[in-house]
Amino acid sequence: MQAAILSLRDSITGLVDTLQFEPGINLKSWNQAIERRLLPRLSPEFPLMAAICGGGSAGKSSLFNSLSKNAHSPVGAKAGLNRRVLVGGHPALLRKRDLIHEIFQPFGTLPEEITNAGELTTPGDPLYASCEGLPEGLVLLDTPDFDTGAGGEYANRELARPVLEACDVLIYLFTNATYNNLANTEFIRRVLTDIGQRPCVLIYRAYESFPDELILDHSATVARNLYGADSNEQILGIYRAHDSNEVAAGNQPMQPMPLNDVLPLLDLLSSLDVREMRKEQTTLILSDVLQQAASVAEAGSLSRKQLQLYHDSLRIVQSHCVYRGLVSLPVQDVGNRLHRLWEESSPAGIKFLRNTSKVLGFPVKAGLKALHWMTKQQTPNQGVSKSLDARIEELEEAAGELHRQLIIDQLASRTTDNDPGGSRVRALIEEIRKAEGITGDEAPSITSGNRGAFDFTVDIHPSLLEARRNYQSREWRSRLEGLHKKAKAIIDIPVASSDHDVSFDKDLVTVLNEFRENMGFTQRIRETVFASLHLAPPVLAIVYVVHTGDVVGGSAVAGAKVGVAATVSAKVSGLFGLNDLWALIALPANTGLSEADQAQLKGMLEPVVQRWFQHRSAMIGELLQEQITGEVLHEAERRLVDSARLIENADMAIKELNSG
Repeated sequence: MQAAILSLRDSITGLVDTLQFEPGINLKSWNQAIERRLLPRLSPEFPLMAAICGGGSAGKSSLFNSLSKNAHSPVGAKAGLNRRVLVGGHPALLRKRDLIHEIFQPFGTLPEEITNAGELTTPGDPLYASCEGLPEGLVLLDTPDFDTGAGGEYANRELARPVLEACDVLIYLFTNATYNNLANTEFIRRVLTDIGQRPCVLIYRAYESFPDELILDHSATVARNLYGADSNEQILGIYRAHDSNEVAAGNQPMQPMPLNDVLPLLDLLSSLDVREMRKEQTTLILSDVLQQAASVAEAGSLSRKQLQLYHDSLRIVQSHCVYRGLVSLPVQDVGNRLHRLWEESSPAGIKFLRNTSKVLGFPVKAGLKALHWMTKQQTPNQGVSKSLDARIEELEEAAGELHRQLIIDQLASRTTDNDPGGSRVRALIEEIRKAEGITGDEAPSITSGNRGAFDFTVDIHPSLLEARRNYQSREWRSRLEGLHKKAKAIIDIPVASSDHDVSFDKDLVTVLNEFRENMGFTQRIRETVFASLHLAPPVLAIVYVVHTGDVVGGSAVAGAKVGVAATVSAKVSGLFGLNDLWALIALPANTGLSEADQAQLKGMLEPVVQRWFQHRSAMIGELLQEQITGEVLHEAERRLVDSARLIENADMAIKELNSG
């Protein structure tokens, strides 16, 4: 059981720390309940721990000295005299060093023996004293006043709290002036009942002439304030102690006298069945601990979904900026180069058929000229050769948009249900809105559009705020310079010549060779058939799609714009979350190709188009991620992995402890 409890504690605290969400409980108190009240009670040798508590000048130290038959604790008329916890135990008990360490474990300090009473008047770690007057199975604790303070703060409350939370029984001293002090009883009530419940002994200190009936009535008020309707079951006994100057001065012992049918105080404490009491308390405490842990794990699971949503949304925003960056590529030049290399790498027989087709394919070439004219009319800037600096500037504009999205608290973009990334975003948004009861335009939100497209808005996850601050600590100009230096290698096309750039052509040849190596028998037949058609470069239509700028649903729009032309489409998948971008091979209607021939042509060209297109877009994506989103994305991915493990560990521990 102990291993499962420790695993649960580490998993829950680690989950809150990893996801930086509001757990919905007092996590500090929850941890302290485990450390101070649950784990120590798992040892069968652990003695009964009883803490004497109360307000200033209630007589706590006098009672401790009287019960322990020693004068270890200083007494006097000054409130707040004691500033440390004093632990008293029988010498035989204190000789068990391992047990002493267990007793002091809730206090987070190693035990030191008291040498003189004056040590208790200065703040510090708890001390212990050997007390022969105490039963061997009892540990008695004297605690600082919890209502003494100044400047609106209680000086000793945080010193007393861990002691009171660690004990099995509280001995609460009060007077006529403090019995109905709501601040005091509320503090004790939280200690006794916030997680699990523990019993209490009430001692009313009053003058000898004060009637017993009034003491019992006032004590009933205290009991109701502490436990509510369960007060009768939780009050072990009610005692009175005479108010005496001699007792206050330490000249006489305090004598608690029972007012109801109970044993003398030490006999009462000695008669308690520690194991049975601890078993009941452990069950109650464990039940509360598990209930609160389950609620934190549930909140953590929801927070993890919110982190996943931001991560996926940022990926989609990045993919759109990658798409915008593709405009900077000289696609026509690449297409021409790719087409030439394709022909140069063809087998001899294919080259022969292709040379023959230059005469036979005249009608096709005429149709292609018409196609070129149409696409030029629809995208007038397409045929203009841009300078390298102009193309780099276009890529930098795409990077700037990604930067702007990253540094604000909300991401806003568009995607489609057909895109796997988009469908995940929609599902996560709907699930989060339902779980949190979100209505209206509050983020995360969705606004549906046409053809399955929708706009979405999501908030940054709190666990990524530090990563974003780290990102912003580096000036944007510095990042832009880094992007500028590497952009040239991606979008620059060497001037073709008889001995054209070897490294650039090697990249294109690699694409073609990979395709040729994977060509099956049927595809090789297709190449032979279509060698007689001197067709447009496979990537010509990429120019069309990119320059029309239709990110979502590009194939449908492009097909509609071509109008009289048939289209063969090749889907480009895996683009950093954007999976609905299509490259189009546009063919004039008068080519005479049947639907079957067009399907065969698509099957032959699609792998080449996809491989090249994805290769270059991946390079742009890697550059944008390296200079802009990488720090935040990597941090999100790390926290997603860690939180998934912690949630799983917490669920396993809860299941094990519930079944045990």
